[in-house]
Amino acid sequence: MSREKIIRGGIGEFSENGYFKASMDNIAKRSNVAKGTLYYHFKSKSLLFKAILTEGIEFITKEVRNTLKENIPPKTQIEKIIERQIDLYLEYKELSKLFFNEISNGIDEETLSEVKCLKAKYVSFLSKQLEEGNEWGHIKNINFEITACGIIGYIDSICSLYLENEDKYNKHELVDSIMRLIENIMVENEK
Repeated sequence: MSREKIIRGGIGEFSENGYFKASMDNIAKRSNVAKGTLYYHFKSKSLLFKAILTEGIEFITKEVRNTLKENIPPKTQIEKIIERQIDLYLEYKELSKLFFNEISNGIDEETLSEVKCLKAKYVSFLSKQLEEGNEWGHIKNINFEITACGIIGYIDSICSLYLENEDKYNKHELVDSIMRLIENIMVENEK
């Protein structure tokens, strides 16, 4: 229970103040735990930040994978993946802001390496979905890994833009924009 409170408090603190300005004192206050409890679970700010990033990416990946259903055409699977990823980014705004803004801001090499590994697994997952779409005849014969990276980068960018301008856009515009991009990789009769 305390660990989850600390994670939530850490997400809020890092999201609001960035990694370097965030303090363990503020995280303890936000989490409503004693500093001893905070340090019992996380010996340092960097270890807490690492836990937030890695567990956050694992959570998003798991939730997106849970959208997959058997015997559904790959095009529909890809649409569901994209929509679910957007939903998660918008639902967990503070965590998303960390993904978009803080991952490259001087975090230690070990954390960066682990985050890169988790991101690579997600790219591989999406790439596999695109490859299956190709096997079904729904997706053009393209470089699936590069395309998966592009889709993920596009989702990250437009969700980041949305979170900075929530009054200007709506979720349906985000999904529609990405699906228009996806149409370019679909086989003509599948558009």
